[in-house]
Amino acid sequence: MIALLSQMLSETLEDEVEIVSKKEFAYPKERKFFAIDSEYVFIYNKHLMPKKLHIIKTLLAQFIRLYQQNEDELKKLKIIHKEVDNILHSNELFFEKKGDIASFFSFLHKEDIQFVLIENGKVLFNNGIDTFTIETTLKKLKKAAIVSLPIGEGALFATNKGFYTIILLKKRGSIDPFIKKLMNSRLLWINALYEARVSYEVDRLTGLYTRSKFLTDLPMHKKRSFIFINIKNFKVINQLYNDAIGDRVLQELAERFRQGFGHEHIYRIYGDRFAIICEEKELQNFIDILWGIETKAFLIYNDETKEYIEPQLKFGVFVSREYHDEMLELANIAFKQCQKALCYYKDDIKPMLQEEIEYTYLLTRALDEDGIEPYFQKVIDKKNGTVHYYEVLMRIVIDEKVYPPVKFLDIAKKKGLYKKLSTVMIEKAIAAAKKLQQRVSINIDIFDILEKDFMANIQKLLQKYQIASHMLQFEILETEDIYQYSSEVKAFISTMRSLGIGVALDDFGKGYSNFAIIKDFDLDLLKIDMSIVRHIGKSEESFLILKSIAEFASLLHIETTAEGVGSEEIYQKVLQTPINYLQGFFIDKPKPLEEILIQQ
Repeated sequence: MIALLSQMLSETLEDEVEIVSKKEFAYPKERKFFAIDSEYVFIYNKHLMPKKLHIIKTLLAQFIRLYQQNEDELKKLKIIHKEVDNILHSNELFFEKKGDIASFFSFLHKEDIQFVLIENGKVLFNNGIDTFTIETTLKKLKKAAIVSLPIGEGALFATNKGFYTIILLKKRGSIDPFIKKLMNSRLLWINALYEARVSYEVDRLTGLYTRSKFLTDLPMHKKRSFIFINIKNFKVINQLYNDAIGDRVLQELAERFRQGFGHEHIYRIYGDRFAIICEEKELQNFIDILWGIETKAFLIYNDETKEYIEPQLKFGVFVSREYHDEMLELANIAFKQCQKALCYYKDDIKPMLQEEIEYTYLLTRALDEDGIEPYFQKVIDKKNGTVHYYEVLMRIVIDEKVYPPVKFLDIAKKKGLYKKLSTVMIEKAIAAAKKLQQRVSINIDIFDILEKDFMANIQKLLQKYQIASHMLQFEILETEDIYQYSSEVKAFISTMRSLGIGVALDDFGKGYSNFAIIKDFDLDLLKIDMSIVRHIGKSEESFLILKSIAEFASLLHIETTAEGVGSEEIYQKVLQTPINYLQGFFIDKPKPLEEILIQQ
C-alpha cells in the first residue's frame, strides 16, 4: 500500500518521492524530507511551496493512519470490501458516519472548492454543485478524459478514472494545477480499491453478486425469504456442447434473472447454483417467473458449428421463508436429497435434517456396538452357473433391524465417519474370505483410494488372515471424483494389479460413463449398472447398449458383470450377450455370512 502511495505521489508531483519507515530511514544527501508521523518519513527532491507541503503532509497522515489501522486486514479481500463500503461505496454509510467524506477531501474545503464524486454513474457525494453543471460536464467527459475551463469568475475541473468521476467547482479564482494532479492520483487510489471490492463481490462471468457477497449480506436479511436455484442438467449441457456454450448459458440465464426479477439481491453461489433474497410477499411471483424462465427456450450461437442451438434447462428450486445460519448447507441438502423440482425447508428439508440426526446416532451406536456387518451376494459365471465371487455389501444391524447403505453412507461421509466404517468393513470382508474359501469383492470410494495408508493396511490384513491376494477384488464406484483424481486412481489400480488383487469399475453406465475410461484405466472387470440391465427385457435400445459395452470390453480383454438381473426374462436376455458374469435378486439375495456357511 505504501509503495503504491509513493508511486502515485511521484506521478502527481512529477518528482521521485519515497515514503519510508523511520527504521529504514537514512539521512538523504541532497534531498529534502519531513516526518509524516511518529513512524514514517516523506522524502522528495523538488522545492515545494509551504502550502503544498501542508496539504501533502495532511493527506499522507490520513492515508498512513488508515493504513496502520487496517494493515493486516487489508491483505484480505473481505476487509478491503468493508473498507470500500465504509469509506467510498455506500451512500447510507457515508451519511451515518458524518464527516468521513469531508475529512477525506478536507483540502478541497480549505480551497473553497465544491465537488461531486460519482461512482459507476451514481452520485456518492455532492456539496453544492447544481444538476445542470453536473450533466453538462458529464457530457463533455464523454468526448475528453479531462475537462478544465473557466466559469464566470471561477473555474471547473473534471476527470474520470475507471469507475470514478470527480467534478471540482471553484466560484472565484482558478484551481491550482497541483490540486488537479492530486485528483488524478486520488481517483487512481479509490478505483484500485473499487476493483478489489468488485473482484470480491461481483462474479466476472455473469455480473451477479458472488457467494462471498451473499454470506456478507445474509445476516442483514433475517426477516426475508430465500430462493435457491440449481440447473439440474447443466453437466449434460457441458458434455453435449462445450464449456464455452455452458458459460454463454449462464450469462444468458443471469440476464433473464435480472430482467425477470428487477431485483438487486441475485447471487451466483458457484457453478450452476444461484440465490435470490426477496420479501415473502414476492415469493410466489418470483417462483412463477422462474418456471417461465425454465420453459422459455435458450437460443445460443455455437461459434464452432456456426449454428444456433437451443439447450433446455431443468431447474431444482429450494425455498425457505425463514433465515438460517447454515442457509447454503440447507440448499446443498435440498439439491442432493430432495427429488422434487420445488422443495420447501419446512415441508421437505426439516424432516431430512431430523433423519440425518437419527442416522448419525445410529452410526455412532453401530461403531460402538460392533453393528457394522458385511452381507454377501453371489455373482455367478454365465457359462456354468457356479459362484465366481461374492460381492460384499455393507449393512448396519442394530436391534434386529437391518439398514442398507443408501440410508446412512452419505451421512457417514458428511460426519467424518466413513473411514471408520470402511476400515471395519474391509477387515470383516477379508476375514470372511478365509471362511468362504471364495473370492470377495469389496466396494471402495475415492476416499479410500486417497487414504495414504490404505494399500499398506490391505497388505497387513492379507498377511493377518493368511489370504492369497487373488482372493480379493476392489470395486471402485464410478463417480465424478475418479475423473477428477484420475492419476491417483490409475496409480492405485496399477499397484493393486501388481499385488494380484483384482480391480473392477462399479455402476458403469449410471451417468458419468464414457468408453474412454475403459481404455484409460487398466481394469480387470466392468460392472454394468442395473439402470441399463433391468430394462433389456422390454427395451431393445437398452439391450443393444448392454451388448455393445460387453463387446467393447471383451476386445480390451476386460471381463463384465451384469448387475440387477432381477427376473427370468432379464436372465435369458443377458445370456444372449458376451457378458461373463451375472448378479441380481433372481440369482441370489444378499445374506449374512452365517447363513451362507450353513447352506454350504
